[in-house]
Amino acid sequence: MHHGLHLLMHLIRRAFGERITNFLLNPLFGVIDGSDQPSEPQPLYSMAEARRKQGRYPEALVILRDQLEKFPHDFRTQMMMAEIEAENLRDVAAAETVIQQLVAQQVHPPGSIFAALSTLGDWHLKYARDREAAGRCFEQIAELFPGSEWAVRAAQRIAHLPTQAMLGGDSAASLILPHV
Repeated sequence: MHHGLHLLMHLIRRAFGERITNFLLNPLFGVIDGSDQPSEPQPLYSMAEARRKQGRYPEALVILRDQLEKFPHDFRTQMMMAEIEAENLRDVAAAETVIQQLVAQQVHPPGSIFAALSTLGDWHLKYARDREAAGRCFEQIAELFPGSEWAVRAAQRIAHLPTQAMLGGDSAASLILPHV
């Protein structure tokens, strides 16, 4: 039958041309192969990624917030927002707000929550040099998923946290840059 459809398309294409053949037969083939089904809408990241690469961080955040209004539980959008806040703007407190809102949604799988809170803990260490805040992130994982592999991994991270002296003293609040 498949060969017969190709032969039919070839004959119609020769008789009526490419455009008319596609117009007439694509809906039929779409029903057969499922290509007539509209794809599920997805957030658009490319514009935000471009703005971020250009160093236009506030614009990237505006684009991501717009996407978040359309896709309020999109994990990647929220993580991109948190990354820009922490890594580019050095505002770990703002990144923490984004991550805590993500956690509060209660729709993401445990592995995603573990990754988000672990990343936040790493940002607290790297940018804010705040061991206590990092520890709270890992403690939160253990509280959210008691007895799980995630809790075990969080306990291991807590056990291996650097001392505050290793991080260079107290918190590095002076590293936090204001939003432009």
